[in-house]
Amino acid sequence: MIHGCITAKKGKFSTSFTVVYGLHSIDTRKSMWTDLTQLSSVTLGSWLVMGDFNSVLYSGDRANGNAVNHAETRDFEGTFLDVVVDYMNPGISDHPPLVLSCNINMKTGGRPFKFFNYMAEHGDFMKFVQEGWNVTVSGTPMFTLWQKMKAIKGGLKVLHHRDFARLEEKIALLRQELDGIQTQLATSYTDNHLQNQEKECDIFPPECSLKLKKFLKVQESSYKQKSRIQWLKEGDANTKFFFSAMKEMIARNSIDVLYSATGEKLESTDAIKEEIKGFYVNLIVRKGNQLSSAAAEDLIQPVTNLEIDAALKGIDSNKAPGIDGFNSLFFKKTWGIVKEDVYAAVKHFFLTGNMLKQVNNTV
Repeated sequence: MIHGCITAKKGKFSTSFTVVYGLHSIDTRKSMWTDLTQLSSVTLGSWLVMGDFNSVLYSGDRANGNAVNHAETRDFEGTFLDVVVDYMNPGISDHPPLVLSCNINMKTGGRPFKFFNYMAEHGDFMKFVQEGWNVTVSGTPMFTLWQKMKAIKGGLKVLHHRDFARLEEKIALLRQELDGIQTQLATSYTDNHLQNQEKECDIFPPECSLKLKKFLKVQESSYKQKSRIQWLKEGDANTKFFFSAMKEMIARNSIDVLYSATGEKLESTDAIKEEIKGFYVNLIVRKGNQLSSAAAEDLIQPVTNLEIDAALKGIDSNKAPGIDGFNSLFFKKTWGIVKEDVYAAVKHFFLTGNMLKQVNNTV
């Protein structure tokens, strides 16, 4: 048994690490479990133990056995988000070597824009949207729509940075301030000044407790949107559940390593993108069923505003956004401002068959 610590050169990843290799008989394993028990008493934080334990993270990782309960593995999965284990060829051994790679999903460059639903509840939201939409643009209807959406992004980034940046830090400070006041109230419960201070403390003036509730609601909304949980409504402090679900979703949807059709191991983001793109291109070019004459005739009928309205209404407000960062809730909230340009862009596409390259990437 080898025990140590793994710390990434870049990023914040760090974990205790134990490699176990031993005989499989009960008697010979007793000492190993004794050693692991002793290690657990002195090991702080996350701890990864690798060896032949016949335990897996997903049911699909083994041919037989009981199904894996996600409640049992969620914490582990959330801790080791950017870790991949490769099973190598065993060679002349009866065990395949395991290669552990950490921080394989670290991205470089700036963070792409993403619209969060809680921004639509801000008092200045519509003002920023209107200002961005008033820019003068020359070009096709679809180009005009794209440029106006880009202009809106700039304003919304300013709004987010001004009022929602460092949300976790603000919540922690407000909790600390409120806790201090309430601790004093516990011993001086008749102090009217403290009672007023509890409601209107001065860290983020005014109304500390109300501000804390507001930020907690924003935090919960953010985690819910990232987790894409559709069946549970916000409220009753579901933040921890949404946060766990968000981490589980990230781990499940992340493609860190992909093997091509020829067996080549792909690790770079660009190589993985090209392989996936090629796979779906091959599916698209295959000959499929032909439409009936009536169905084909319906497809070439002019698109109406009512059809566009119905299409938007049918998209769930919590669905993930496209590559442009805007989801359906943004358009629903701002429809009075943006709808005429959206109508024009959609109709222009169906009339000409031409789609802007940036929008085509989104689709």
